[in-house]
Amino acid sequence: MMRGASTILLPAGYGASKRRTVYPGAGFALAAAALAAQGFLPLRITPFWQVDLPLVVLVFLTVSRRSVKAGMLTGMSMGWVRDAVTHGPLGVFGITETVVGYAASAVSAYVNIEHFGIRGGILALSFILHRLLLFLLRGDLLGIDDAFEPLDWIALAVFHGAVGLLLYPLFDKLKTMR
Repeated sequence: MMRGASTILLPAGYGASKRRTVYPGAGFALAAAALAAQGFLPLRITPFWQVDLPLVVLVFLTVSRRSVKAGMLTGMSMGWVRDAVTHGPLGVFGITETVVGYAASAVSAYVNIEHFGIRGGILALSFILHRLLLFLLRGDLLGIDDAFEPLDWIALAVFHGAVGLLLYPLFDKLKTMR
């Protein structure tokens, strides 16, 4: 043995923090329910036409997993489904939701997402990123003129953050210890 070298033995599992993650099938069911509700609720209940429920669920799932790869795959999957069921150009939601899933999961790796207001803030920033990417993709790549209204985006971002603060405690019941 080298002179001055020492070995420190740590108990098994030392440093491995227990965190709560979503049940495997519950995430899929929650995403499917959000996509179905997005198509049904705006037609029946007027105040819900501004709520982007699949985005709220996407941010919840990506933030709770804290994995950039899982966040990108979740965003990509939800974006593909939204592209398939909407009448817009294919690929727009796939691109934007992949980027939003990546960004939300990357931020959640560095901040304490168990704090109540942090998740609402991440959702509000994700909403602004989502709108900005949709505006750029539709305007620059597809030539579709959309109005650039940053004050409306900020108001809707705050609204989505509040909706997330109301729904996330309900979604947290789908979590299990890992």
